[in-house]
Parts: sequence; structure tokens; C-alpha cells
Amino acid sequence: MWPTLRGESVVLDVGATIGADAMQLVEFAVMGEAMARCLFGLEKPTIGLLNIGVEEIKGVEQVKEAARLLRELKLPLEYAGFVEGDDIGKGAVDVVVTEGFSGNIALKAAEGTAKQVSTYLKMVLARTLVSRIGALLASGAFRALRDRLDPRKHNGGVFLGLNGVVVKSHGGTDDLGFATAIDVAIEIVRNDLVSKIRTDMDEVIHLLDTQRSPARTACSSGRSSRKRSPNRACAISTSTRGTQSGVRRAWRPISFDACTPRSRRSSRRTRSVPRSSAKASSRDRKGPTPCARS
Repeated sequence: MWPTLRGESVVLDVGATIGADAMQLVEFAVMGEAMARCLFGLEKPTIGLLNIGVEEIKGVEQVKEAARLLRELKLPLEYAGFVEGDDIGKGAVDVVVTEGFSGNIALKAAEGTAKQVSTYLKMVLARTLVSRIGALLASGAFRALRDRLDPRKHNGGVFLGLNGVVVKSHGGTDDLGFATAIDVAIEIVRNDLVSKIRTDMDEVIHLLDTQRSPARTACSSGRSSRKRSPNRACAISTSTRGTQSGVRRAWRPISFDACTPRSRRSSRRTRSVPRSSAKASSRDRKGPTPCARS
């Protein structure tokens, strides 16, 4: 959870994974939305994808593809579009979705900036007698600011997508920080977040299978209506991915080049040569002949 001008936001992922494809970002959005509903009591949390700009043409392909999926799959989510780094602190959306590499950098940058501003403020207030008197008069406001930005009161990184509740605490925190992490775990159990995420993920899988079934049908009809090329195939790849409900299958229509490396024995030249010459050329070859694509 990330402190913002509007309260708090859910930001995921912030380091549990490094890199994510478009479908994983969609799954992050589903899990983050369920967490925001449980912990913040929101009926329809807004979701944004962290990007380098709000324009649709900006960003890496995975983020742009995830944005397209969130718009077109008709998921029960309130997708608000792209958000930039400064929108996190503003609380522009309730859930900020990113992959773990960028999320962890954003988290550490925010922590460092807060420490930097705090250090600057202490230096300025201790510079002169007048500033010290002013700091004394405004001590109540400074305490409120310190409590608002205290990382111990926002401690506890939740691992989502598991069959149980796992909350990771910062190793350098104190008893107050550990107590905050325990409170987060208690709220997750009390609101049955694991079951809600499982239900939402099953619904997403069902929607994906329903909306992608026409692509599988078209692919099958295309194969039967034309002669299949030996180096081109229209197929459905089946990938297994662990979720709360176990191992599921994600169907994705793809087109790929069928290219099988040839062995040394099958890569001999077909023209007639003396047996001794053929054996010598096979021994001198450093490795398998590269597979030539059509």
C-alpha cells in the first residue's frame, strides 16, 4: 500500500517478479482490484497502468498490449488508462499496475525522496534562531507530517496469487512496523481476500476462453481449407501457469515457424562423394548445421 494525497493506493508489483507479459499485467490488475475492495472498502476501484506517458502510443509493447486487453476483454474492472510516476503520489487511481522491476525502482525512489526532503527540512529549521522558534511553534504540524510519511505505518508487502496469506515485513523495521504488517494480514483474512481473488481469476479465465474461442475455430478452419506449408503452422499454444485454483491452461492463438535442427547425419550433402570424404567433412564440422528458415 502506498500513501497518497487521497489516502492510500495499491501498487503492484514492487519486486516479487522481474518482468511481466501483457497477460500477467492483466492478472495483476485483477488481484490489485480485489485487494483494494477488501482493504479500502471500495465498490469499484479505479485501475491504471504505470507508463512513461498517458498517450496510447507510448510505452513498451507489453504495457500497450495489456492496456488493449483491459479495454477490449470487457472485464468487470474500472480501467482508467495509463498513469505516470507522479500520479502515484497524487492518488490518481486506486490501483497502480506495473511489473516488479519498474515497481521496485519507483518504490525505492519514493523512499529516498522522502528521506531527502526530511533531511533538507531539518537542516533549514536548525539554521537560525528564528527558524528554530518557528519549528517549535509548528511542531504539531511536523509531527502530523512525520506520522503520515512514517514507513512503519505502511509496512507489509502482500504476496498475492497464493493459496494463503503471506505478508513480508521490512527487515529493518521495529515493533511498530511488525505490528502494522500483522494488522494487514488480519484484515486480509477477515475480508477473505484469497477466495475473492480466486473467484475473480476464474471469471477472467472464463472470459478469456469464451472470447478467444472464435480465434481457435478460425485457425482450425484455415488449416483444413488450404494446403499446410511445412514451415508455417497455425496452432494454439498451451501454457500452464500457477494460480490460486491450481494449474490452469491459457489458450493463445499464435503463428510460428516450425524449424527442427538437423542432425549431423541428416545434414550430409546428397551429391555422390567418396565415403572417406564424407566422414572427414562430418568430423571437421564444429556443430550442428544451423536451421534455415524459409
